[in-house]
Amino acid sequence: MTAESPAVWLAPDSLARPGDGILKRVTVEQQFVDDGVYLVERAGDVDRIAATWGWASSAAGQMGLVTTHVLPASGIDAEDLRAAAEQAVLLVMTAYDGDGIIFFRRRKP
Repeated sequence: MTAESPAVWLAPDSLARPGDGILKRVTVEQQFVDDGVYLVERAGDVDRIAATWGWASSAAGQMGLVTTHVLPASGIDAEDLRAAAEQAVLLVMTAYDGDGIIFFRRRKP
């Protein structure tokens, strides 16, 4: 998420569904694909990234990725999710019962 290499933070909310009342309180960008809810941070601001990660937390654990795929602000679809995964440069996960975080980083070519 730099000027030289723009990227987007994408974190699915594994328990939320479009139309859930709790989503009215979410203060970060939300995108919906079928019955999935995805939280997006485009600016690269540390506080906003942390807020996005926080909203994605659940009893099921968390997962998020940083991708260089350009996600349209007007709405994403399944093809965007596939492309985001293919162009992911960082994957972050937690387990439902752990305090640790695991990172996977794609090596630069």
